Amino acid sequence: MKILTNVQSSSSGGIFQTFSSFLGFLERRGKTNVTITGIDIQPKINFSRKNLEKSRGIFTLITAFCEVPDIHKVTKISKSLKDIENFYSDVIEIYQQIILQKKPDLILLNGTYFLPWCLLIASRNLNVPMILHYHGILTKEVAQWDKKSRLLLNQMEKDFDLKKIFYVFPSKLSKMVVESEVFGHKIKKYLVLSNPVQRHFFNSKKKRNSKNMGIVSRWAEVKNFPFVGKIAAYNYKQGNEFSIEVVTNLNKMSREYKKGLDLVKLQTTMTNQELAEFYTQMGVVVSPSLFETYGNVAQESLASNTPALVNSQMGVAETFKELGLKDWIVDFSSVQDVFDKAKEIRHQEVSPKIRKILYEEYSPDKIHGQLLSLIKSA
Repeated sequence: MKILTNVQSSSSGGIFQTFSSFLGFLERRGKTNVTITGIDIQPKINFSRKNLEKSRGIFTLITAFCEVPDIHKVTKISKSLKDIENFYSDVIEIYQQIILQKKPDLILLNGTYFLPWCLLIASRNLNVPMILHYHGILTKEVAQWDKKSRLLLNQMEKDFDLKKIFYVFPSKLSKMVVESEVFGHKIKKYLVLSNPVQRHFFNSKKKRNSKNMGIVSRWAEVKNFPFVGKIAAYNYKQGNEFSIEVVTNLNKMSREYKKGLDLVKLQTTMTNQELAEFYTQMGVVVSPSLFETYGNVAQESLASNTPALVNSQMGVAETFKELGLKDWIVDFSSVQDVFDKAKEIRHQEVSPKIRKILYEEYSPDKIHGQLLSLIKSA
């Protein structure tokens, strides 16, 4: 069976981590009769470059170079979804050429942003069956953009509403929000499949420091980044009860950093293995996102034996409830409440029973095995 999918070049993103974990599962599994072609679209900078193709085992990565307009600029000058499609016609054409060349049995769409949308159009044009792994809800991701852009990107996400698509959601919350706020109807063909937690998060031997509070997040509005500055300021007024360490993609020279983030220790993005060491050295990890289809950070923190606080509007909160950690789901509208809760739990450990459940029930092999069964049946 031949699968074609869109991949990211950033190894720190959640979509890449989930996909690479699935790929690793297939390689460990051996004879699955599955091959995967991943397409990474890269912007062409001032000179022409041909597609690069590299194969390793069952996986082939095609890096394709073309003009990739900035989506925010495109929405500002577009009047309709068709206008946006015209701006990305070269990207769509590349996807179509590769589909015709590789002749996949199935397209696996990762996410709903403009690149997977371009792959959607190409797949629809060529009538190839599709599975959409619903990483991130576009309408939520752009909730703070200007009204015109929000409306156009909401239409873009609605374009993924097709009878021929089978949907994989990482949480019941994500399915419910797509049904109520995007598609406007119940989805019939779907599977709710939690994100797995990688084995190395259980193995770190570093010693925890209850003084440390960790925040790991992409710097985006939906991630509730103003909260970082607020809790840093509150912590300062409390005599620096915590040493707050933030792992993000924010540059120290940026305007946001200079607006109060001098009160935290800022670190650049880390590899998954480095994150395992980071979690283990924290007393508590805080995930303040306004919305997440899942939220790997909090789950990884628990696996690393570090308590975590999450928002109820995160899919991973469902996992917390199943694990008996409802008390660690908090309201981030009150900085003081979050701060006090963090002080309360920073000396605690995650029980061996909870970590055992995470190890067994949220293992890559178990969760990816379900995804593989779905792909073969589709």
